Amino acid sequence: MAMFMSLYVKFGFKRIFGQLEHKRILISFLNAVFEGEYHVDDVLYKDASVITGPEEEQRVIHGIFCTYKDGTPLILELQNRDIVKALVERVQYFQSRAIVSEEETLDGWKHIPLFVYILDFVRDEFRGKLRTDLGMRPVTVTMGGEVVRGGDEASRDKELFRMTFLQMPKFDKPESECSTDLDKWLYILKNMASLDRIPWADQNETFAELAQVARLDSLTPEDRCAYEKSCEELREGMTASVE
Repeated sequence: MAMFMSLYVKFGFKRIFGQLEHKRILISFLNAVFEGEYHVDDVLYKDASVITGPEEEQRVIHGIFCTYKDGTPLILELQNRDIVKALVERVQYFQSRAIVSEEETLDGWKHIPLFVYILDFVRDEFRGKLRTDLGMRPVTVTMGGEVVRGGDEASRDKELFRMTFLQMPKFDKPESECSTDLDKWLYILKNMASLDRIPWADQNETFAELAQVARLDSLTPEDRCAYEKSCEELREGMTASVE
């Protein structure tokens, strides 16, 4: 009998990463993804409808929209099924919506927007890699059509945004080989529904918190029904025909 909920279903994903009182879990995951590059110290949760697609997508694509305290957007999205032909273009559209929704805070941004996409499938454009990072830096096009680096010296190498794609079928490390925080997160994310304990919970306070939040026996009867309904919606979404 399962001890922990699946993070792949909407209820589990939102409960783990989308609760204000447990925002440390989301922050920990984002910092594991961007370790050594960018640091998230706090988040403010926003209306996820800004990044939500049509109804047929909602059964298999789940998103969290939040910001740094200064308004800089952050997105974490899980896609269970490859139903979008133009994947990068789709995520760029919703990134733009997120950025526009925080336009009033733009002048105060001290960070760059970070967008993370967990894919439970493999796309040809990512060439079989577990992780693909895409970003943008300032450029200027001259009258002659020559592309040169834009901005002043201090800003030329600064990214304007970063989007990171993680293809979960390409993660195959056993628990014993997980050495980095991201390894550990991906192992738990991929295997949580079949685990009888959360590894590293005795060494990491965030994983210990995760173990408590994700326990199925911690759910109220109403929440357990909502979880089971979410599981059924995912099963339906995974088998529905795609036009």
